[in-house]
Amino acid sequence: MVYVVGRRVLLGVLCLYIGCLLLSRPVLDAQEVLRVEIVALRASVTRRMFGWCVCALLGISIGVLLSLLPLLLGTYLFGVSFIDFYNTFLRFKWLDWRHELDSQVYAAVHRKASGLSAMIVGLFPRLGGSLVAVVHALVCIKRDAAFEVAGMSFVVILFYLAIATTLLLVMMRLKTKSGDALGRLSLKAHEMLLNCEAITVYNSLDVELDEFDECCSDVVHALRKEWVVCHLKSVADAVFDVISRVCLVKTSSGLYGDDLFAIRKSVEVTLPRMKLAHGFLLDFECVCASSAFYLGQRMDGFEVEDSDEKVDKHVFERALDVRCVSCEHQGKPVLSDITVCIPYGQKVAVTGLNGVGKSTFVKVLLGLYRHGGKVLVDGMDIDLLTRRSMSSLFSYIPQTPVLFRDTVLENLRCFNKKISSEEVFNRCVELGLDSELQKLGYGSVVDETVTPAQTQMIFFAREVIRDRPILVMDEPTSMMDEVCEKEVFGYVFNEMTEKTVICVVHNPDLLCLFDRVLVFKDGGCYDCGSPRVEGVT
Repeated sequence: MVYVVGRRVLLGVLCLYIGCLLLSRPVLDAQEVLRVEIVALRASVTRRMFGWCVCALLGISIGVLLSLLPLLLGTYLFGVSFIDFYNTFLRFKWLDWRHELDSQVYAAVHRKASGLSAMIVGLFPRLGGSLVAVVHALVCIKRDAAFEVAGMSFVVILFYLAIATTLLLVMMRLKTKSGDALGRLSLKAHEMLLNCEAITVYNSLDVELDEFDECCSDVVHALRKEWVVCHLKSVADAVFDVISRVCLVKTSSGLYGDDLFAIRKSVEVTLPRMKLAHGFLLDFECVCASSAFYLGQRMDGFEVEDSDEKVDKHVFERALDVRCVSCEHQGKPVLSDITVCIPYGQKVAVTGLNGVGKSTFVKVLLGLYRHGGKVLVDGMDIDLLTRRSMSSLFSYIPQTPVLFRDTVLENLRCFNKKISSEEVFNRCVELGLDSELQKLGYGSVVDETVTPAQTQMIFFAREVIRDRPILVMDEPTSMMDEVCEKEVFGYVFNEMTEKTVICVVHNPDLLCLFDRVLVFKDGGCYDCGSPRVEGVT
């Protein structure tokens, strides 16, 4: 009779304990964001409640194993702790939460409560099998079973339930982390593919690949932990299944038909699981190998290696010569026999209708497109220059710039990590873009809320900070308003007098600012000279 009562009390207390934990969790999660006096009160109540709960569980366990008195004492302590918790819960229930909490704090509490509810929704369906196994073991133990075996059975049941719940919570947490790591890896690969031209111009492929490798390592570690915990949970389930059935055998509870086959199946499943390390590593290596092969194929699109025949050149002194350059894009001729010379320090506008080869021309200058003819820097063919040399000679603002998912400050110095934050701030003040970037926030993370105009501002500021002798721009202010556009070109013509600038322009009002205008039409280039002298518009 004692064992029957103890078993029922234990099952009821177990359910009450789980309920108390679930009820107290939202308040505990809000603990870090509540006001000081509420935090102190909650902490005090929490310590008392959990202290009594621990004593209660110890008393119940000892009571099951030894005598009825500790069982009754433990049940009494648990009841007292639950009443104390319930009274405290009523006190918190009538608080004016919106008055006590600031809007941001209230939002944080709401997010934590939402996360908790999502965790509970995901936890109980997965824990259902474990709970069914526990109830099955509690019900099937024979009433007149041996005292020691019955006590050990209860201890095993409690221990397994704690292990299963802990492993499941850890597994859910690791699954979230692995999902975040995979998201960062996917975002990094997406950004690299979108910025492949800029990465090539800046000769920063090694840096980007190092960051990509770090993202891959994070994914590997997260998935390894998740898979190991998942296998441990399976092992714990199988081991408990075997032990519980052994307890049923020892207590002479009777096993017939399907139960005998279930024991054999559990043993057959458990033993291979004990050797999971070898199979797990083989599976993991296969996944890594296939992923590396796929990523390697995608990376071949913009990976550039320097041969031993290439030379270094880091100074631009005389002129940029384009001689008899022709280029095809997607099998169609875009440029035909282009010849032009751009002296050191000259500001050149490139204009024309859409689709006549303006962007192709500037990309040929940067060495991004294969071409016929020659592009010479101070008489040296760019095909003979190393990528490091090209990076030290050219700056580039593409027509559709794409920022990295990082802070504004890190985007400004992403290809020049040696520059300090103070230098970045000072250069932005010189550019006249500091007020706009301050509104955006140097420490804010770039996301979908950043407008195309702000993206162009960040790109222009980045290239000014890089400080290269030749600046190539493809419609750098197409999304800006007149005020920002005026500040950008004012800086170009007033502060960058020693720089050679080649800019694709669609706004005819800007042509008069340049020293020279190149008009592209039907695959050819027409040098219209200086608009300041000849009145070209």
